[in-house]
Amino acid sequence: MENLTIKQDVGTEKLRNYFIRIGSELKYAVGKSKKEDLIIVFLACLSLAVKGTVKAKLNILRDAGVFLAKVGIKISDKLDEYRECGLLAIKKDVANIIKSLGDIPSNLKNGIMDVYRGLSGLAGPERKKVIIETAIMAITVVFFAKIVAGGFDRDFEGGIPDLDLKTGIGNHRHWLTHSIFAGFTIEIIIRTTIYLMSQMHDYLPEEHHPVWDRVKEYTAKYGGYAIKGTWLGVAVHLFIDSEMLEGFSSSTKSVVGLPPMNGAGHKIFLASNAALSTVFAAGIPVKGVK
Repeated sequence: MENLTIKQDVGTEKLRNYFIRIGSELKYAVGKSKKEDLIIVFLACLSLAVKGTVKAKLNILRDAGVFLAKVGIKISDKLDEYRECGLLAIKKDVANIIKSLGDIPSNLKNGIMDVYRGLSGLAGPERKKVIIETAIMAITVVFFAKIVAGGFDRDFEGGIPDLDLKTGIGNHRHWLTHSIFAGFTIEIIIRTTIYLMSQMHDYLPEEHHPVWDRVKEYTAKYGGYAIKGTWLGVAVHLFIDSEMLEGFSSSTKSVVGLPPMNGAGHKIFLASNAALSTVFAAGIPVKGVK
């Protein structure tokens, strides 16, 4: 019992010294610059974050437009084929679809086996690294999606969009927090934080705690997954609020701040923003935040 108490005291002392060192190094980094310089650094990081966010979305919308254009061409070609060949062409495509659906289990199995063979071909340390990195990626996406969508409640009530409740019940479901504007805001905050972490790292003492290097590496490497999870969380929350699964006939709480419209209009607003958020989540590049 006495040994256990000693170990606990030693552990507490180590933890205390750890936080003291981290705090002192952070204080050193902040104190190394003038207040005016810190403001300039912050504004520069914020500017980069805004530009990076807007540029990423424009690229995603451009790629989505190209994809939809290709889909449109394929649909047009397919309709021309149906007009020329009639029922025979339709039967052929239906047969191909049925075959593709039947191949799903085997394709899934083959995919899993390919991943297994790929991991088996790696050396022990390299295999462990891949597994850990994959786990971190998945956890980062799920964590940010859950926090943004509604915390860890099953019904996804709350989360970032419902922060409008802090300004009064009358502002609940405001368009600023229940649209892609919320996703833009959170992404800009994440990007600004990542850029600030990188900048502040340069002001740390030369002999600083290794945790700072790991934090810088993590934020730069997995920041894209945090942004992806953010947009996924926004999409989930808005889609649930739209109540689209219940059809247009069901009523849904109106979105505050929009021009007068019927219930269907509010549903379409929420669902369309959810759809666009899903597109942004799918299109976010994850190999570092630029």
